[in-house]
Amino acid sequence: MDYRTGVLSLFDDLILCPLEGFNSLQNYETLRQTICMQPYTEGIFPIQVPQKYRDMSVLIEPLINECALPVKVAGTICSTRGLCGVLRVLNATAETVTIRRFTKLGTITTLNTISSIQPFVRPKQPIEDDNIENPKPEILGGIC
Repeated sequence: MDYRTGVLSLFDDLILCPLEGFNSLQNYETLRQTICMQPYTEGIFPIQVPQKYRDMSVLIEPLINECALPVKVAGTICSTRGLCGVLRVLNATAETVTIRRFTKLGTITTLNTISSIQPFVRPKQPIEDDNIENPKPEILGGIC
């Protein structure tokens, strides 16, 4: 974990993940308009993303402190247009819930792209080895 560069490295740099600063407003998306959700419903609502995530594919995850919101937020991969995106929200309570504009609903990070990938190639012919013989019990008896 390198706090200076903000990167978590796993398996000798095979997997690189950016670290998040949860106190920064640049890592949250907010609701664009006030919404009212009926009991036991879900909806897809417009969100606003920070300037640095403009016109990108981003990963949106629920807040660590989910108890702060009366609704549940689904983890989503979202393609933003400008500063706008969409997010799926669930009201699993028996009460109508109003969520005000500019409420923080989750954290936002960029997706790391895969630079290269090798396709899986099946062998053309299965490997057959007819020379394999089962060992005789006399030989195994001497070993054991």
